Amino acid sequence: MFKNTKNKMSSQSQSKPQLQFENVGKRWSEGEVAQLKSAYANEQLTIIDIAKDHKRTPRSIACKLVQLKVIKTEEEASGYTEYKDDDYFKEFNNQQEKKKEQEENMVQEMSNNIIELKERLSSVEAMVKQVLECLHQIYEFESTEQQ
Repeated sequence: MFKNTKNKMSSQSQSKPQLQFENVGKRWSEGEVAQLKSAYANEQLTIIDIAKDHKRTPRSIACKLVQLKVIKTEEEASGYTEYKDDDYFKEFNNQQEKKKEQEENMVQEMSNNIIELKERLSSVEAMVKQVLECLHQIYEFESTEQQ
């Protein structure tokens, strides 16, 4: 029958403690952008330090700096090498990849369930047609009998 996709992700994601950055995926406010520029240019903080303050990943800080044309590439960002070599962030990135893979698997399972439902619906539709044909024949038979 149908596979239960709802609880699969939650049970797998609970097996390891999650490394979280509260603002991952959220829009940047104008104030936050101004703070970012100041922290990087004036205070000369690394992307790791800025990430902690902004509750975002160091990579998102580096990407935003590129987008703002403060730096040309992510790799130029102060602290980028330390970030890439840090076990904490490697684990976070691994968890993000696993989460993405789990979501892709869940989408595939849902797609398979939809295909199965369509097949079943087609089968039910064929059965309903047969029942209607039988009823029609019964009606015709009874009509001829009454005449």
